[in-house]
Amino acid sequence: MPKTYKPLPTAEELWQLFDYKPISGDLIWRTDISRKVRAGTKAGCLNKQRGYMVVGINRLSYPVHRLIWVWMTNTVIENMQIDHIDCDKQNNAWSNLRLATVSQNQANRGLTKANKSGFKGVSLRANGTYTATIYYRKVRYNLGTFCTSQEASAAYKNAALDIHGEFSRIC
Repeated sequence: MPKTYKPLPTAEELWQLFDYKPISGDLIWRTDISRKVRAGTKAGCLNKQRGYMVVGINRLSYPVHRLIWVWMTNTVIENMQIDHIDCDKQNNAWSNLRLATVSQNQANRGLTKANKSGFKGVSLRANGTYTATIYYRKVRYNLGTFCTSQEASAAYKNAALDIHGEFSRIC
């Protein structure tokens, strides 16, 4: 079941509240919001739990990258995600954002903390060999067992490029 997001403010509302700097990725308040938040200051703060920049509007918190998408495109995004191409969740430069499905966004993830082989999609088996696996449409595919982690990584890279295309992250 796709993740549902709370409704975002309209582009018109965002244009009244913010200016956006596409190169730096900063949202800038256009008006004074409080004594602490003045016009001309950068909007948002880091959500340490998720790693994304968020901004509060009318007592609701929104991910900055989703607001930027609406601000730039004037389109409503439902059941889609905004992918950070370079995997830096704080880099909201327009050139670093793209619309993605959940599957495409997951394909662009880097190594997880649990990875011990140093290669995406590669795991070390108890007998000292390496297994390459990839997920596609919630199905796990075994790409084979290999003598070295480099061979297994090469198998993963080939499959990732074929399956995920521009969204494949192989490091």
